[in-house]
Amino acid sequence: MIQWIDALSVSGGGDCPEYTISGIRAAIGLSEINSKVYVFTDADAKDAINANIAIREGNAKGITVEYLLTGRCYYRRRRDTLLRQRRDLATFQTIAKSTGGTVYQIGSNELSTVLDQLLEESFTSSTAVMDYFVQTTSDGHYMDINVDSVTDSLIITISGPYSETEASLADPTGTVELFSSGNAVQSISSNRITMTILNPSPGTWVLTRSATRQWEVNVTVYSDLDIDFQLIETDDSGIYYVSNRNPIIGETYTLAIVVYNLNSSSTSFAVNILDEDGTVTFTAPLNITFGLAKITGYLSFAIPSTTFYVQLSGIDQNGYQFKRMVGTLVTPVAVDLFVQPIFGNLAIGTPQDVTYTIRNLGDTTETYTVTIVDDKGRVLSPSSRHHSVNAGNNITGTFQLSSIVELEYITYTVSANVYGSSIVLQSTTYTAMFTGPFCSSLMTSPKCSQVNAESSNCSSFTWSATAVFSFDVWIFHVADDVTITIDGVDRTRLHITGNCCVRNFTVNASHQPEVVARCYSW
Repeated sequence: MIQWIDALSVSGGGDCPEYTISGIRAAIGLSEINSKVYVFTDADAKDAINANIAIREGNAKGITVEYLLTGRCYYRRRRDTLLRQRRDLATFQTIAKSTGGTVYQIGSNELSTVLDQLLEESFTSSTAVMDYFVQTTSDGHYMDINVDSVTDSLIITISGPYSETEASLADPTGTVELFSSGNAVQSISSNRITMTILNPSPGTWVLTRSATRQWEVNVTVYSDLDIDFQLIETDDSGIYYVSNRNPIIGETYTLAIVVYNLNSSSTSFAVNILDEDGTVTFTAPLNITFGLAKITGYLSFAIPSTTFYVQLSGIDQNGYQFKRMVGTLVTPVAVDLFVQPIFGNLAIGTPQDVTYTIRNLGDTTETYTVTIVDDKGRVLSPSSRHHSVNAGNNITGTFQLSSIVELEYITYTVSANVYGSSIVLQSTTYTAMFTGPFCSSLMTSPKCSQVNAESSNCSSFTWSATAVFSFDVWIFHVADDVTITIDGVDRTRLHITGNCCVRNFTVNASHQPEVVARCYSW
């Protein structure tokens, strides 16, 4: 993440205050539920009036806002500056406190230290999966466990043994581990042995089975080295996009591997596809690119008809083999479900269609159940539909969402399964926000300079603006000395003119008494 931040560049601006709250609101809109937004700034907020809206939107998604302030603006008279600073600091503190965050007032030379601390608290290290396999009764009794030189701890979990004496582990020198020191621990519970080795020697460890029972072996490590992957599809127009669905049997995808903390001296990379028993069914060399922000590799890959795991192997910088795999079992299917996303905010009190298309890619006619659920109970009946779909055909249907709660985020999921089965074949999850009436933009041209506004003939300098609302405007009110007209073609737009004696103004507009939105100019 630090590399990604370092790669960012900024430009533009001119005056010191920034639209900090607008930036926070944009970040909240793009963030996942229950995540964190980090605000780095050395400027005051030009749009502090919208702080309460940011708090409501953040709390609706469970967002925590953390501030790292490295400076303030000093462009006014000292008295005005102090007042502005106190007001803006109070705004930052209110947002942070209301969302469970903190305001850090630091020098720029402290930024790296504080950021490292915050990231360490937010992104704690986790266990990486190294290998998984099922050792049947017909398989041999010796199993190699390849430990790389960047492994801090080795954890081997064996399901199947009746006692600890049925399993033994030898290090790369052939010495059998006695689990008698603080660096090596072994335990058994419910026919499951767990072996934990701290700071294991790199090389090939050998796991030995002394009784003929089937084992299920899971090998995990504590290590900075880990991987993730995505399946990338190509649409009919040749556009690539990340698939968030179960892959379709027989179709070709691009397997995108992302590697974390891989030393650039590592070599001999390969992608391994493992079946649900951990047997390698496919392997291919992989070219790894060490980019500024990411370490990635891409491979064209035809989806098999059975479930599978994805594993990356290679040789680390010290010459030892490493393996890392993603512990999620991928389930190929013969059905596709497309849910049309909802763009923009949803109007409260108005039912919103959620449209889906289900496609049968199998060889026979199948009956599917399509279901929608949400986290706030905003789905209108019916919440499920049944469709009989011929092979190669598709059917489109709709559900509806509605809410009367303003600024309410909802998460909804549309899923498909074979009629009578509880196994979900495809599902898609989206978030949406219900809002009341709002003003989406206010454009002013030309801008009044501070010199023009403070001159004795400020009335000779004029400006014009356009306010855009989310509804047709029939009533409007403005308390300042400006002229307003409703657009003759598009009643969502108000055209406003004035002179530089009036730089800041507020417009209230509505299309019925109980629906009011407000636009500000600053």
